[in-house]
Amino acid sequence: MLKDNRICRFDREGAEPHSAGQAGEYWNPMPPGGAPYPHRMRQEIYEQPDTILQTLGEWIDDLDSLIGAIGDAGTGTRLRRIHIVGCGTSYHAGLIGRYIIEKFVHIPVSVDMASEFRQMEPVLTRGTLLIAISQSGETVDTLTAQRQAKAQGTPVVAICNAVGSSSSREADAVLYTRAGEELGVTSTKTFTAQIAAICLLGIALGAHRRKICDVELETLKSFLAGLPSLTRRVLGKDHEIGEIAQTLTGAHGILYLGEGISYPVALEGALKMKEIAYIHAVGCPAGEIKYGPLALVEPGSPVVALAPISSMSGKILSTVADVKARGAHVIALTDAPAALRDIADVVVTLPPTHPAFLPFVSAIPLQLLAYHVAVLKGHNVDRPRNLIKSITGE
Repeated sequence: MLKDNRICRFDREGAEPHSAGQAGEYWNPMPPGGAPYPHRMRQEIYEQPDTILQTLGEWIDDLDSLIGAIGDAGTGTRLRRIHIVGCGTSYHAGLIGRYIIEKFVHIPVSVDMASEFRQMEPVLTRGTLLIAISQSGETVDTLTAQRQAKAQGTPVVAICNAVGSSSSREADAVLYTRAGEELGVTSTKTFTAQIAAICLLGIALGAHRRKICDVELETLKSFLAGLPSLTRRVLGKDHEIGEIAQTLTGAHGILYLGEGISYPVALEGALKMKEIAYIHAVGCPAGEIKYGPLALVEPGSPVVALAPISSMSGKILSTVADVKARGAHVIALTDAPAALRDIADVVVTLPPTHPAFLPFVSAIPLQLLAYHVAVLKGHNVDRPRNLIKSITGE
């Protein structure tokens, strides 16, 4: 692993880190008419096309240099396993990272909540790489897990948004997310930036280990390059989602369903609804609903279903039909609206993309949904009760 210049090893030579509030040249995230944003959370949701662009753009055309910056532990035959740790939203990004890395690198990946990792006696064998994900780089549980791994001789790559943070200083290598400063307590733009960073890392490792051929690599890079435009299209659904939110303000609980890579997005959507709208929400794999959660469904129960066409052959359609038969009010997010139109009450059409990149287009509508519900209920979305931006003490 590289031992010097730890903070900037993932920065291009001479490049300055992406500063707070800096906008991409093509995207000005201002409301129509130039009116100021009513909340920082809304502004940060709208900044995501730019922050995804900034994070991807740093390395998308130079994946070999990214691999070189990781060092020996992340390359060649020595890498046998990857372990990912994070808290809250960063943990959900790590779950998505498992799908990405196992798909493109073909090595096993484990993901743990950092707060639980420190309570375990993790088996970190030779050839294991730990990826620690943190927005601030100061989250105490993630730092403790990172130090626990280092004490066992396991190399650490930090995915972090804060240059010079404890996580970035102590890691063997750092992959910075270029989200700029995020002032809202609830993470939004850092989530999609973290996913962008994980996608870059997974694709770079897959190409280096020859699990991705040149043609597939160029295809994946083309899809990645199109994500800022796709996420801007998703933001165009804002008014539609605001109308849907009006039906949820009186809800006592909301069930979020997902399958495959959409399951962690369901968890993240539920977390956002809990954090700012103060509504009990649960994320559940579609295939698990019959093993208990179906008991929660009664007439009028709101259910949010993530149903991309790539998972249509799985459990999601039958699960939506099951909850609908029990009187649930189903809100479906899909890139195949015709398949859901007869069994869902509301269908939000998402733009199609590569199956591995679905979280980019499905996470933003769930952020907006939670935002609008919370605003309609009169809550302070930028400073939700009982929460702080980064947990730095016990």
